[in-house]
Amino acid sequence: MKSFVARAVVVSCFLSASCTPPRAWLGKSPDRAHRIEVVEVDEMQHVAVDGQKSAAYDGVGVDGITFSQTRSRMAYPALRAGRWHVVLDGKPEPMSWDAVGELRFSEDGEHFAYVAQQRTYSYVVRDGVIGRGVDDVAAGSLTFSPDGAHLAYVVLTRRGAFVVADDKPMPMYAGVAKLTYSHDSAHLAYTGRLPDVAGEEHMEVLVVDGAQVTRSRRIPAFALSPVGGASTAVVSREGGWGVVRNGVEEGPYTSVSQPVYGSTGRSAYTAIRKGSAYVYVDGVAGAPFDEITGSSIMFSADGQHVAYRARLAKAWRVVVDERGGPVFTNIGAPRFPASKGNTLAYVAITASGPKGFLDNSPLQLDGQIRELALSPDGTRYVALYGADGADYVRSREGTVKIPIVLGGSLLFGIDALGYTRWGCLAADTYGRQIFIAIERGGDGGYTRIPFDEHELVAAVARKGWSEKGDAVVRAWVLAEIKRYGSAR
Repeated sequence: MKSFVARAVVVSCFLSASCTPPRAWLGKSPDRAHRIEVVEVDEMQHVAVDGQKSAAYDGVGVDGITFSQTRSRMAYPALRAGRWHVVLDGKPEPMSWDAVGELRFSEDGEHFAYVAQQRTYSYVVRDGVIGRGVDDVAAGSLTFSPDGAHLAYVVLTRRGAFVVADDKPMPMYAGVAKLTYSHDSAHLAYTGRLPDVAGEEHMEVLVVDGAQVTRSRRIPAFALSPVGGASTAVVSREGGWGVVRNGVEEGPYTSVSQPVYGSTGRSAYTAIRKGSAYVYVDGVAGAPFDEITGSSIMFSADGQHVAYRARLAKAWRVVVDERGGPVFTNIGAPRFPASKGNTLAYVAITASGPKGFLDNSPLQLDGQIRELALSPDGTRYVALYGADGADYVRSREGTVKIPIVLGGSLLFGIDALGYTRWGCLAADTYGRQIFIAIERGGDGGYTRIPFDEHELVAAVARKGWSEKGDAVVRAWVLAEIKRYGSAR
């Protein structure tokens, strides 16, 4: 192993803030359908998929192993005879390079791109087609549009930085950040920093489809409409902040939250003005409050309704379309269904303890609720609550007792046959086992799915629990639910 590490430590260092030596690796594809392992035989490394070994390589860049979110596609860097290749779906690409990195799949898994280095030039290779050579590609800047049809990235040069979108270079700036495609994939936005001029203030611009639409000393946040290319940007102004929405400035404010858009193009943000907090929807201010949680603002799936949590004096409430609900000591972020329906769910702290609410009506549960989730279409709910020293999961089909449910893991997913089921990560204290609990259907019971806790620990360790651990667990549960129908 020592000789391998000496040869392979260079993998992708030119594109990464840190580069760790290659090591053995064990995991599964995101859909949980395939077991992936890096094995070493006679100082050569193989990638084994479900026990089937790949060709032998001098080394495998395990930090670069990349999966698509759909279709179970996989890619990784591999070293052979001193040259780096990208192995895509088990087959080495014909090109070899001094180094490779930044492997990316499009959201639908249909397209694939990576950055390669040859001598002093960097190249973006998209679906096997090599782009023009450039000085350098900014780490982490490869960005596919949601439909996978477009690809953009940032090129770094001695004179500045510029965006390349679908192989077309755009204007040069002193710096570029926040590449963002609209949800309909038709528009591209980013911020550009103008070159410093002696005696003048530092300036930034918001660029949409190559045109400068907003200019300010600072643009810390912006949002791009899902349709039509409209934008809302937070801009710095003398003594405070403003918001430029579709080219019209609003404000000034003491502070402003990240703007958000609904599916139909309506926009919203939270701002503090003269000591009071307001939600502005399409530029119109709602009622004043002492505090509004900016991250709680959300639109319903149809884009017609806006909800947020707000505090007046010591009482919190959920506000929907500027109609306030009952007041509580504290309240969690409200949630609309993911795909359709306007049912609103949240957990609130009442005088008798935590309770779950659907459209401001309390759920009648026997214990203190900790979590509440809605199905994607909003027709079902599942609640987690504790009573008598145990955890209970309740849906409309019934209530089941589970010794321990890991907080944050209870959610709905769609299985392989199209049925909606709840699932969670659970533990059996007596058998000292962790398992996935998935709704069995019909009777409100659940099925125990075997679970490799060592594999989860490894996955969380790679991503970092503090930032992404909860997302790893939830993705794990969703993947197991998705496989459930085909496994039965």
